[in-house]
Amino acid sequence: EHGLIEAARGTPSILLWFIPLSWLAIGPGEELLSRNIIQKYLYDSFSRRSAVFVGTLVFTGIHLPAYSTGGPAAIFATLLRLFAISLVLGIVYERTENVVVAALVHGTYNAIQFGLAYVALTTGLM
Repeated sequence: EHGLIEAARGTPSILLWFIPLSWLAIGPGEELLSRNIIQKYLYDSFSRRSAVFVGTLVFTGIHLPAYSTGGPAAIFATLLRLFAISLVLGIVYERTENVVVAALVHGTYNAIQFGLAYVALTTGLM
């Protein structure tokens, strides 16, 4: 589990604040760094396809500390999910060459995750 989920167990409503933050700060901030800087930089050294893949590995690795509270199987499953969404985001950026599109997709994905976590915590599913 993400460290934020652990903190939200006591105050699930904190997750509601992260829904708009997903579109306003988290998605744009991470995409500006991951795609507009790292992936674009990798285009100089790799093919575009390889740059997307290497950028995806970097994005996934950067998130590892936030998810290190679970067991090995849970961490692996989470990293696999992060790898998949990062790959999609990298492809979106590569195809559109527009960081705003990638940021909106990223923000929407995160907002859905925070909303689902809120529902799960407040209904006792998690």
